[in-house]
Parts: sequence; structure tokens; C-alpha cells
Amino acid sequence: MNTATLRLKSLPYEDAEKISSWLLAEGTSEEEDSTAIVAIEAATFLSVLECTSLAHEDEESAAAEVIDWVEDAHLIILHGDAASRRQALLMLKSLAPWAEILSFDTLLQVDGWPLARLAAAVARPDLELPGPPGPGRHIYLARRPFHPERLEDLLMDLPHGLLRAAGYLWLAPGIDHAAELHIRGPDMHIVDGGLWLVAARSSGHHFDPRTQDYAASAIAGRWGDRRQELLFVGPELDFDTLRERLDHCLLTDKEMAAGPQAWADYSDPFNFSKLCRGES
Repeated sequence: MNTATLRLKSLPYEDAEKISSWLLAEGTSEEEDSTAIVAIEAATFLSVLECTSLAHEDEESAAAEVIDWVEDAHLIILHGDAASRRQALLMLKSLAPWAEILSFDTLLQVDGWPLARLAAAVARPDLELPGPPGPGRHIYLARRPFHPERLEDLLMDLPHGLLRAAGYLWLAPGIDHAAELHIRGPDMHIVDGGLWLVAARSSGHHFDPRTQDYAASAIAGRWGDRRQELLFVGPELDFDTLRERLDHCLLTDKEMAAGPQAWADYSDPFNFSKLCRGES
């Protein structure tokens, strides 16, 4: 990769020019296919994720933006006091296990450190939902839908230590459309994830060869590829307890037996039906 195509993000934001002039003499770029380097001051990173550093209206968007930076990174340069660095390092390894994480203090002692070549050598995976495994990263799978009201109760009381969540939801009122869950710190969104493959196939949609191969393995039984497939990230997250709470949100055997006609009468706290129709 050309060493001139580097993207630098910095936290605190005002450090960007100083770090760029010292670190990236070749210049920076905003090209999506360039190498991403993120420089992070540990205490600032922790305060942004805990929403203690900004005005209330900016907290969620700032935390989401910083988590996006980290997930996009090839190379992370971490500096700050030792205690904050230790805590931040655990979070960074969970959010981006593929990234190379280096100490800013170490770099200052090295003459001519080949940062661009090091960052370019990092094989960052395609971040398709729900994302790759790694330390502090937990996958939840289930083959029955969530009851929307029970799921809403859980999402309104998220567990301590959850940094990130992403993946596909099967919500009981929606039989044809998947939902996508995105949690970045305090920022949370549920959006339309498009048709389940089994619904798309039933409507006559023609798949490309790659999707056709995946559909052949994913579509099974009465419900096809409809499922819960969610990634939860956090080095201090008690996933066993969270998994029990998620299981409680699933439809019971009696609710499953009632079928989609009964599910259509459930409340829709996420306005998912409107999302599927393209309404805001």
C-alpha cells in the first residue's frame, strides 16, 4: 500500500495537527481504502465512552464516532497515564482485535519507525455483521424471534461493561424483514436489515452465485434463515447473565405455537413496521 495514503484520527481532536506533523510527514488522506491510524489519549477515550466529557446532546454521537474510528483502524497509538492506558487497552483490544496497538512513549524512542508500512500490513477484516470473534467479543445465536416488549425492557437497561453491539434481530411482528441492531456506547439504533433470504426467495428474487451458496446453507426448516445473530463487545461484560436475559426475551413455546398471525398483534415499540415501509 502506498505510504502516502494514510488517514489519521486523533482524540483529543485538537491533537490531530500536532501528531500529524510529527508522525505522518508524508501527509494524510480521507480515502476509504487508505490506511487508518488512530492516536488516542487514554483518559479522554474513557471519558468519551462514559459520557463525562461533553455536553449531553453531543455525548452519544461522540462515543459512536470514536468507536467507529477504532473499528476502522489498522494501527492505534495509545498514550496517557499508565492506569488509563491499561483500562483503555482492554477496551481497544475488544473493539478492534485485528489492529496493531502501540505505545506513544515507545514510538518516541525509535528513530524512523516504519509506521506506514506497519499499519498497511495489518489485515483488517471486512466488518460484516455480526463481526469477527476476539477477546471480550461474544456471539449470541437463536432460532426464534424476540418478543418486542421484553426486548425493549432489556435495551432500556443495558448491562455494565457493554461497549458495542451489532447484528441481526428477528422481531416477532416482522416476519419478512430482518432488523439490524447497532449499539456504540450510549448510542443505539435499530434499522431495517432488508428481507430475510427465505422471504426474498419466496418473492422471486434472484441471488448472485455467492449469495445463492450462502442461502443454501443458511435456509433451513420452517423459518429459513430467520435468526438472532448478535455480537456483544466488552472486556468487563458479564455475558452469561446477558445471555440469560436475551433468552428470556425469546418467544415461549406457547407464543411460538400461536404463529405469525398472533405476533402481528404485538406492540411495536421500535416502529419497525414503519421502518420496513420506508417511513420515518
